[in-house]
Amino acid sequence: MPAVAKKPAEGKKLPAVPESKLKVAKTMSSVKDRALKLKLIKKSKALWRKRENFRRAEKYAQEYKKKERDIIELKRQAKKDGTYYIPAEPTLAFVIRIRGINKVAPKVRKVLQLFRLRQINNGVFVKLNKATINMLRICEPYIAWGYPNLKSIRDLIYKRGFLKIKGQRIPITDNLLIQRKLKVKRNIQCVEDLVHEIYTVGPHFKYATNFLWPFKLNTPNGGWRKKNNHYPYIAWGYPNLKSIRDLIYKRGFLKIKGQRIPITDNLLIQRKLKVKRNIQCVEDLVHEIYTVGPHFKYATNFLWPFKLNTPNGGWRKKNNHYVEGGDFGNREDKINALLKRMI
Repeated sequence: MPAVAKKPAEGKKLPAVPESKLKVAKTMSSVKDRALKLKLIKKSKALWRKRENFRRAEKYAQEYKKKERDIIELKRQAKKDGTYYIPAEPTLAFVIRIRGINKVAPKVRKVLQLFRLRQINNGVFVKLNKATINMLRICEPYIAWGYPNLKSIRDLIYKRGFLKIKGQRIPITDNLLIQRKLKVKRNIQCVEDLVHEIYTVGPHFKYATNFLWPFKLNTPNGGWRKKNNHYPYIAWGYPNLKSIRDLIYKRGFLKIKGQRIPITDNLLIQRKLKVKRNIQCVEDLVHEIYTVGPHFKYATNFLWPFKLNTPNGGWRKKNNHYVEGGDFGNREDKINALLKRMI
């Protein structure tokens, strides 16, 4: 039988690209897809945050404008009715430390520490209540404080604002820093939320201010003015009805033709103030002064300045109290002018 020639075995074809490289390429492709998805999600979240922050800022701006319009309307209505518009007592103060640590009493030092005012020209926002007002009085020789307006609050946070994150002083470079800390529990996610919470002294005021590092301000342009003029020349307060009545009945004198005349008869009052001011007796005077009525100016000018005795036992710690002198002490609305020189 003739021998049959065997067909040569066909060689096994190898893949053009090694399997290991294909696996690496597949893994890299999935990683790129995942990274692209994450990038798109991150971008969409950032865009949503930007729109949400803008919407909130717009809402707050409308709220501030409405508040201003309401105050103007109330003032006009009061003027129309012949009365006075008395604004609500301020609930927010900004406190600046203006003196060092030399010869500081332990009680004063403790109050300054509680306010987080550890260095000269440090400033903090403080919610005003009975306790904090008493604390301000204790350390008044070492501070300047007053009631900041919206512009001052916004300038302070935008220009001098730093956050306290894990005990470190971090500049406000992104709203995300605020959102991570205060969004979930406090619903504060941007700088405008911080401004609104502080300006309105909202329910989360404490957390908003504690999240801010104490402001480090410059010395005012031109330096401090009359920083050491701190001794008082007056004592003042808010008298109640009994005090007003006692003053007028016991110490009241009228000013008639430049002379100091004792109140011996209601007829003296009636002749002067009955026709134009409808004030004809002592009780009318008391009522007009206590209610700060439309004729308050004429009622008080008709009374001679009260001459009082020195208090029983003398003045107590007369020289241990400090009041405003220049940039010093309680500046009330003047704090905004001072901050303008310090920011």
